[in-house]
Amino acid sequence: MQPDRGILLGDASYWLFLSYAHAQQGQLKDALTAAREGDKRVPGSSSMRTEAAVLALLGDTAGANEALRRISSRFAWGLPRFAASSAALLANSDSPDAEAMSKRFAEGWLGRGAANGTLAFPIGRLGLLVITERWSPLLALADSLRALKDMDTLNVSARIRIDAARAIANARLGRRDAALAIDSAIAAIGNRRWLQGAVPLNRARIAAHLGDSARAVELLDDALQHMVLLNPEGVGTLGSDPYLLPLRRYAPFRALLKPAATDGVR
Repeated sequence: MQPDRGILLGDASYWLFLSYAHAQQGQLKDALTAAREGDKRVPGSSSMRTEAAVLALLGDTAGANEALRRISSRFAWGLPRFAASSAALLANSDSPDAEAMSKRFAEGWLGRGAANGTLAFPIGRLGLLVITERWSPLLALADSLRALKDMDTLNVSARIRIDAARAIANARLGRRDAALAIDSAIAAIGNRRWLQGAVPLNRARIAAHLGDSARAVELLDDALQHMVLLNPEGVGTLGSDPYLLPLRRYAPFRALLKPAATDGVR
């Protein structure tokens, strides 16, 4: 953990990349130490998100949820997204009441947000609507986001996620053809390197809700070849992804959540 001379220790990106490098080697305890050191030196940095991801990989659901809670307390704009991540972590835990707890948690955030305005950031709200299985409101929100005049100013990954939410809602509402059409449109974008796995990841989300678990895991395996831990959608966050909850009892998916020191983070 002793950095080379000349590296700026107050630079949050240094600790973020150090944590990522350790995680890629399957050195999760060192990855966690680096992430926590980054947050200690630069409070509120992206290292907090990395800490939650590594804790999830280590199987520490309670610790990951606590890290997400601390993020939420600092960044009101991110509350919906982090609340959805926390709810997904709960659902993927080993508790016999995991699914019910997850839904109660998400319902509470939706109700609380409606009262105090903390869910004003709509893209984050999509995940909570998925967890609570509110398919019609999910479709309405995703369609309204896609119709915004300035939607093209969003980064491509965010637009793909919105389209995936539209496809998921259509699939759950019995409109399979509409869901498949959106999936085809996402596939046509191509798995460009700079998208860091966003295309196969979101296609996996859609496949999961279409009931094709094997195809979803196949797509996730492809996405994992391009994703990075410090990316909000990256490796280590699959267990906190609300869109992948239909796979939570599927053994090949659960195998992806378990790291292996021999071949890096999976």
